[in-house]
Amino acid sequence: MFDKNFQGAFCKVCRKRGISLQRTGGTWISKPFTNWKIHLLSCEAEMAAATALQEGSVIQQLQQINDEEKLKNRMAIKALIRCTHFLARRHIPHTTNFDELIDLIVSCGAEDLKGFLERARLNATYTSKVAVVEFVEAVGLWAEECLLKRLRQASHFSIMADECTDVTTTEELSIFFRWVNMDGQPVEHFLDIVPLKATDAKTALVEFMKDKNIQISKLVGMGFDGAATFSGKHNGVQSLLKKISPHALFVHCHCHLLQLACVQAANATSGIKHVYITLTTLWKFFHYSPKRAEICLSIPVSTASVERSFSKMKLIKTRIRNRIGQSQLSYLMKIAMETPETLSSTQSNDIITVWNKKPRRIAV
Repeated sequence: MFDKNFQGAFCKVCRKRGISLQRTGGTWISKPFTNWKIHLLSCEAEMAAATALQEGSVIQQLQQINDEEKLKNRMAIKALIRCTHFLARRHIPHTTNFDELIDLIVSCGAEDLKGFLERARLNATYTSKVAVVEFVEAVGLWAEECLLKRLRQASHFSIMADECTDVTTTEELSIFFRWVNMDGQPVEHFLDIVPLKATDAKTALVEFMKDKNIQISKLVGMGFDGAATFSGKHNGVQSLLKKISPHALFVHCHCHLLQLACVQAANATSGIKHVYITLTTLWKFFHYSPKRAEICLSIPVSTASVERSFSKMKLIKTRIRNRIGQSQLSYLMKIAMETPETLSSTQSNDIITVWNKKPRRIAV
């Protein structure tokens, strides 16, 4: 403040903060001051110090900036993952169409993604072919982990499998599992497709369940076609699995048996009444026991789901896309068959967690 009597100024800040007379020589406190340039710098320093105290330390400010940067990066990676999921769900070649899809989305006003691509280093934009392949892997692994978690929680389950040759003449084994979910409803889900180049179906199925930490002791049913490889009494897949899990019931696919059953029923009408009595007895046996009903619902009656998986495989691995690797084929089939039409924010965050297990050039 300016004092007309002394023709100088005194500082309220210095008086308020208790600056000692020894440091100032009495200036600003007991003697007037007239060098306004120096005092202006002093006041600016005081205000800067007060602002710094309010905003926190330098480390805290850097941490806040870092958290904001992480959030922006996460939003951008989430958009890239959803683009990958969109292409995979619709069987669109992802490595050749990813860039064009990203450019289209940015041109339509995706500000978060646009800002990320502008500020990111050229080696950290994650729009390359390698990046989209890793996104497919992350989504596929996430879908697999979700299914395996539910399968391991089931008290009983059944397995269904069938073989097919793809466009590159590679023999593939499609594997499905059937179990009763927490709502008491039977569900069937695709788990994997395995090549049979260096092994047979029996070894492939057992190794698959061991690798995925699936308890074979919970196996109560098997659903295969009538081929000797699967249905053989002595050397078939079902005979090998019965040695490991003796109580497992083998069911010959009903779709394959339907025509034979109709012919047999027509040629032997006298047995229809006996069939009806047997079916009624079976219904009562399972109906009045929740535990038996759960086991019954877990047993497959058809391998139609397995056959449909081969249709998906032919849509994904075509003559034009015949160089898709086995792991990419497996991930793409899981995305196409076992993921929702659109990913929620929570699901996208879970996928980012899977994707971020490998070292990345950005923080998310």
